[in-house]
Amino acid sequence: MCETCSDLSVISRPGQRRRIWEMTGNWHCSIIGTCLTLADLRSLSRKLDLQINPDFPVDYQLHGFFAKEAADQSKPAKLISKLLDKRHATSITKSRKFKTEDELLEYWVSALENGDVVADFIVDRGGFRKES
Repeated sequence: MCETCSDLSVISRPGQRRRIWEMTGNWHCSIIGTCLTLADLRSLSRKLDLQINPDFPVDYQLHGFFAKEAADQSKPAKLISKLLDKRHATSITKSRKFKTEDELLEYWVSALENGDVVADFIVDRGGFRKES
């Protein structure tokens, strides 16, 4: 497990989910890059009326902008949070009832097995290991 993943104080807060701007900066790029599509970023950029430099790759600009803005409690971060909450409402609702790490791990493994999470690694009690 990486240092960021093994530091549970970064990702856990009893009884309450963190908003994207409350997470450490190590997470923003990954969340924006894996949980949102380029179509999502383009849609959000239209809502914000962003000015894009036509001489530079648009997708790169959008990813960079939203990854940076996610660190602050800004309008872009709130739009990202709202989109993620809407997209993952079912999982959020289900996970609220978990009282132990084991319950969360079981849910995660089930999601992996059902294809709800795409991964080339296996989760076991010792953390993550690369699938062979």
